[in-house]
Amino acid sequence: MDPKEYNLLKAFRDLLADSVSQLQNAAGQSQLASTASELAGRWDDADEEFANVLRDISRQARTMSFAQVRPVVQAITGHIQAQLSEVEARLNS
Repeated sequence: MDPKEYNLLKAFRDLLADSVSQLQNAAGQSQLASTASELAGRWDDADEEFANVLRDISRQARTMSFAQVRPVVQAITGHIQAQLSEVEARLNS
């Protein structure tokens, strides 16, 4: 892997890891809505479709109960963690 590709992949890994951490640490509806909205802006360049999913979560967190939104967030963080494992494996190979 050339240095440019490595740096891009590392930046993507950092975005994945930070996203998982922030979403898992959101302690309530307001914090989850703010976190998802902030992350969406960071995801725009990496994956616009996923950025829109995060915007939807932000809207849902403002209108639905935390108990309703939290399982969706857990499923998404599980998906991100799987991607993170794949990216880390590529970085370490």
